[in-house]
Amino acid sequence: MALVTLENDSGDTSERWHGPVAPASRGPCTVHQPDSGRHSSVAAAVVSAPTRSFRIVRSLIGRDDEIAGIDSFLSSLETRGNSVMLVGEPGVGKSSLLDVGAEAATTRGIRVVHCVVTREQVEPGISVAKQLVSHLADEITRVGATHRRTLQEIFALGRVQPGTELDVATAVFVLLQRLAVERPILIVIDNAEAVDRPSATVLSFLAHRIAGARIGLLVASRSGCGDALQWAIPELAIGPLEEASASNLLDETFPALSDRAHRRVLAEAHGNPMALVELPLALNEAQRAGYGLLPWPLMLTDRLRAAMAPSVNSIPVLTRRLLLLLALGQEGDLALIEPKDGQSGHLSHLVPAEELGLISVNFERTRVTFRSPLVRAAVVDLSTPEERRVAHRALADLLCGQPERQAWHSAEAAGEPLDELAEGLERAALRVLRAGGVSEAVSLLVRAAQMSTEAGDRARRLAHAAGVEASIGGQRDIAMRLLSDARVADPGITGSVEYATAHACLLLDGDGDMDLVCDVLANALESCQGGQERRESQLLPALYVLASSSWLGADPKAWETLNEASRHLARSTREELQLFQVCFTDPVRATRRELDLMNVAIMSLEHESDPRRIIGVALSSLHLDRVSRCRPALRKVVDSGRAGEAVALAIDALMILSLDAFMAGQWDLAGRRVAEGFELSSKHGLRTSPWGGWYTAAMIAAASGRRDEVDGLIGELWEWATSRGAQMAEHYASHARAFEALGKRDFEMAFIQAGRVSAPGRLEQRVPLSLWTCLDLVEAAVRTGRTKEAAEHVATMKRKGISSLSPRLALLTMAAAALVAPDDSFSHLFEKALTEPGVDRWPFDVARVRLLFGERLRRARCCTEARTQLSAALETFERLGAHPWSTRTAKELRATGLPGTRTGDRNRVTLTAQEHEIALLAAAGLTNKEIGERLFLSHRTVGAHLYRIFPKLGITSRAALRDALDDRAEPT
Repeated sequence: MALVTLENDSGDTSERWHGPVAPASRGPCTVHQPDSGRHSSVAAAVVSAPTRSFRIVRSLIGRDDEIAGIDSFLSSLETRGNSVMLVGEPGVGKSSLLDVGAEAATTRGIRVVHCVVTREQVEPGISVAKQLVSHLADEITRVGATHRRTLQEIFALGRVQPGTELDVATAVFVLLQRLAVERPILIVIDNAEAVDRPSATVLSFLAHRIAGARIGLLVASRSGCGDALQWAIPELAIGPLEEASASNLLDETFPALSDRAHRRVLAEAHGNPMALVELPLALNEAQRAGYGLLPWPLMLTDRLRAAMAPSVNSIPVLTRRLLLLLALGQEGDLALIEPKDGQSGHLSHLVPAEELGLISVNFERTRVTFRSPLVRAAVVDLSTPEERRVAHRALADLLCGQPERQAWHSAEAAGEPLDELAEGLERAALRVLRAGGVSEAVSLLVRAAQMSTEAGDRARRLAHAAGVEASIGGQRDIAMRLLSDARVADPGITGSVEYATAHACLLLDGDGDMDLVCDVLANALESCQGGQERRESQLLPALYVLASSSWLGADPKAWETLNEASRHLARSTREELQLFQVCFTDPVRATRRELDLMNVAIMSLEHESDPRRIIGVALSSLHLDRVSRCRPALRKVVDSGRAGEAVALAIDALMILSLDAFMAGQWDLAGRRVAEGFELSSKHGLRTSPWGGWYTAAMIAAASGRRDEVDGLIGELWEWATSRGAQMAEHYASHARAFEALGKRDFEMAFIQAGRVSAPGRLEQRVPLSLWTCLDLVEAAVRTGRTKEAAEHVATMKRKGISSLSPRLALLTMAAAALVAPDDSFSHLFEKALTEPGVDRWPFDVARVRLLFGERLRRARCCTEARTQLSAALETFERLGAHPWSTRTAKELRATGLPGTRTGDRNRVTLTAQEHEIALLAAAGLTNKEIGERLFLSHRTVGAHLYRIFPKLGITSRAALRDALDDRAEPT
């Protein structure tokens, strides 16, 4: 923030100002670095706010720079004169800042003269000059006779006579100058745009003469009014609040406002403090809670209407009607009002609004932009209901090529329920939803319900809206209220697919178990009726929820219901659902055709906007290691959730992306994505979505050696799974535990946990995690002497063709085969696994296979080759921060005679393998000669090693070796 010094034409300093921008000055402007500036008096004025309206205090949120600037301005009055005009839109807080300034001035001992100006044109009998003289009437005897007569004449007449402005200004200035000798004087004027012209001339004169006196002018005016004072007084633009400050003000004023209403108010207030505290007052309870339909644009309160009406009402009627069309059309497209022949007949009628600064027209003369959303809202609010209906009818005729918008405007023009319009709105909602517009789709469905004449249709559309909110939007409270309204409209709606889908999603995100969810959906699927488009819109969401729930709960009966119901879908839709059923829930049995279809589906995501389809395809690709190709589409879903749209699916997208990042070796990124998913889940009360995050976070913690964290995360996952009958989630908890056990070489525990996912020699149906645990199970079996079970599992993997599903699975499968292979063939299998095209995308898995290869080579006494594999594995593990695996690899590397890096704390100084062995022997009491004989080294070489070892361990003698080595003992 710069401190701005304004100078008058003579070069005298006339103002010093703290502010985010330099005031608009008519003279030279010098910018200095800010002083430490005191603003205690203004801060005290804000703190003492209980003496004023609470609204004033709230409107000062985010105005720290302006408050500091006013304090600096007041400080300057103790030695010299100063003036500044606060300029901004109605409602930005100019009056509040004036009040704070006046109170702070009084605290400083400055005399405050407050002149009241109404927004209407001031009558001659109550001119500002007359008010100013009235405040000083008792002291006009301090000036000479000529000036005294001039001031008395103003007091008597109540106005400044034409031609006497200079005399009046001189008399007022002389009086103020003499009074300011005793203490500074501050003249405060609000609504300066309404000051009468003679008074403006007087004040302009004062502004040019007060530099040498202790007189201040603190004035506020609307921007764009062009009054005479703005040419005489330096301006400080008071702009809208920044988004963070605006959001804080709204939260403080209306803490119970729903997210959806919060976003709309923020967007339409555009940082205007008055709008932020007024717009929610115009909403009813349902609208503030988020389940009521929000009007477009938001309605104004009386206070906002009074602030905006003068400028809007001052334009011609035809201009207002054209602006109404543009405001209701939302996009400001001039094609809406221009004749088809391209003539610009209507464009000329917009000139009055453009001259007043209400709108701006782009250079190509194709688009109109309102100065702020409040202006647009005022244009609509100040129109009559009949004018709005006419405008909506005209827009419906003009937007024949845009069915979604046409349906909305037709409904608004109708003014009464009409089934034909309700059906059009419902179809529009389905199209909008496919384009990713979740909140807009819900609004269209709710509006369709309002336009329905039959109770059953009204209830069905409300239930559909509830399902969209519950399964995609993630707004549980809104979904529950919509579902309740649906039951009130028609109690029989509880047996419909729409109701069952919403109910099932709410159960999933609450405390409902998988069996109950599957029963609710299965019982309702037979009731689906209607045309093909409606049938799919009813069936598909329910079938996806049923597929996910039956998989999580391992319910075979639910799969039968799912297969039967999916027959009613169109072929393309049925194939995509089948991809989910096979590739996500049972990828072991994926055929080449299904893999080809999967690749095609992933390629089609490049231009996909429907978040449901993006998540469906991404989940289908998850266990087949193809998520990396879905990343751009998944990021779009995450962005939608961050904007408050597809929150539930955004959490799913974050969990998928976090698991993908973990497998790609980007563990910090994976952790951040899990954390963001947890935050969204907690904020919206969604309890189902986080379970995948617990798994990923547990895998990261296990790989990093954070054992306490692993226990907590697996405990959370296990508790959630067992309480809901989610057997599949239990498998993920078991895999995380097996993975942790492998890192710390607890192979018995690893075998037990991996066997819970899939028994040796079997790849269980609809247990996709059996693909990811195949190497875990084989390694644990080999290490615990269960070679037969290990060989059986490898044979099953080979028989099922697991290596053909993805490069990563080929890597794991061949590594597992190498573990059970005889000594004369294992090397070839490991080498083939590590040279599989594309495996570098999974650095941890490659490093792990190198570790297994190195271990097998060392036991075959091929130490040189083992060192190559182990060194490469160690480098990757240390780069990833996989401490248990680094420790395991370093020990194995030292056993080959090659130095290995100690792990645990990356910042600690390490010993090579040879240094570590020499230190151990020296700590045991052996002399340098004895150590040399054991290690085939000279005693001088041993001494040189010890010379380097002591500083590394922070010791100075052999006596301290044992304790130092004990302190640095590696974890087992």
